[in-house]
Amino acid sequence: MSERPVEDEIIDQARHFGRALMSMASQHGRAVSWIEQRRIRKEISLALRQQRRAEFLERQMQKVNTESSVERYRAHAQAVTQRANDPAVDHDRRARDQIALRSHAADLQAAVLNGRSLTPVEQGIALDGIDAVTAFPGHRPKRAMFAGANRVKGIDALRYRATVARTRAALPQQVAELTEQRRQADAARRPQKPAAPVRDATPQEREAAVQQLRRAQLDWDVNAPTADRADLNAYDRQVQAATNNAVEVGVSAERIAYERAHAVENSKYTASVYSLRPGGDQAQVIQTVHPTGREAAEWTHRTVRSTNWVPQVALKAVIHERGVEAPARVADGTYEQVSARTAEWTPTRKRPTTTQESAQPATPVSTDEDRLAEVEKQLKAMAQDRDRLMSKVSMLQRGMDSVTADRDEIRTKLTAAEGRIESLTNRNTRLAAEIDEVRRDQPDIEDLRAERDQYKTQRDRAIDRLTQQTAAARERPGGPERVAAETNQTQPMPSPITNGHNGIERSR
Repeated sequence: MSERPVEDEIIDQARHFGRALMSMASQHGRAVSWIEQRRIRKEISLALRQQRRAEFLERQMQKVNTESSVERYRAHAQAVTQRANDPAVDHDRRARDQIALRSHAADLQAAVLNGRSLTPVEQGIALDGIDAVTAFPGHRPKRAMFAGANRVKGIDALRYRATVARTRAALPQQVAELTEQRRQADAARRPQKPAAPVRDATPQEREAAVQQLRRAQLDWDVNAPTADRADLNAYDRQVQAATNNAVEVGVSAERIAYERAHAVENSKYTASVYSLRPGGDQAQVIQTVHPTGREAAEWTHRTVRSTNWVPQVALKAVIHERGVEAPARVADGTYEQVSARTAEWTPTRKRPTTTQESAQPATPVSTDEDRLAEVEKQLKAMAQDRDRLMSKVSMLQRGMDSVTADRDEIRTKLTAAEGRIESLTNRNTRLAAEIDEVRRDQPDIEDLRAERDQYKTQRDRAIDRLTQQTAAARERPGGPERVAAETNQTQPMPSPITNGHNGIERSR
């Protein structure tokens, strides 16, 4: 069983996301202008949306992977059922098929229970699907497994949760029983120990032999239940060759028996390191299988650090969990980037030793010369890493100083621009108020037209009057005509004769 790699990854992601949010919130608190605060709020909103979308995509991928795993288990169960009804198949083969089928179901149940994206109700639905396939492998449901899972409420939801609890409690005992059955079956069909000479091999050669034995036995355990007679013989020859090679390089008989009995558990994680050409093609690949995610991560980091890669090589490190299509961990880029990323996969905290690990035989201890050479190689690699990191730190410090100076300059310019914008805004407001006031005080156009017409009429009358008064004879001031005219105009008119009685005299 694994040592909680999923929980560790969840904790790491939560810590990373929490640190990012705290950093952005601190920047928001230190912001000096509303423009910078708005930008930081947008960044926080974008980070939250990306986190929710990543969780949604991971959840959908987990559902698809679970349905695909159940379908593969259905095909395995149908093949076992068909072979069990064949009279030409012996009892030993049927017993091996049943053990392999139960191991497949246990691995699938463990994967469902350890899935971090499925809800307890969805886990219960998947476990019910596995039980249904075990009981009725020929029956295929008409709709998808998780269709309508969001509408499950009440008693049905409690039933699914109870299924999850029962399976989680019974799974360790079930795995222990299957391990013991596989050990007994392996002991019953174990060939005689070959009389191959044991040579003095290096620890790397012994580890390579153990990896070859794990892969050969895993191929037999996975493919033998559905293989025909010719393929089964080929798998037997492959296991026998791997066993002979392990004995030849000095692997103990206890270690060989343990690896053959626990090949499925010891091959749960596959670690791969690729070196890529400039075009992206794979130039070299190193691949091993491991029982735990931590051991796979440690091997990946050790392989990336200790292998003599060509200069300027591009690397890619991948860790896959068996039965899960999406990789558990991925790191690609330059040597420094991949080395730093794989170092984060192997925390330095001490983990508790499990029963399975304590029962596993230890690898033979290497000689003093090998250990000294290994230590010298590690010291040389550490010195090179230290020099590279020092140069990168210096470069980053210079970049940080430049970025800080640019930030201060931009902040000063932004403050000046904000002050200028505020003054222009006030000026525009004042001018708009003055324009409105002028518009309100301006008279109406009709009044202006009436006043214009009145002035035109007065002008025309004055012109006519002036024309009449300025005739040619009367134009010269002091002339006889003008004096006579003025004299006539100044003579008094005779008053009418009255009768003294305030009345006009009557004519005789």
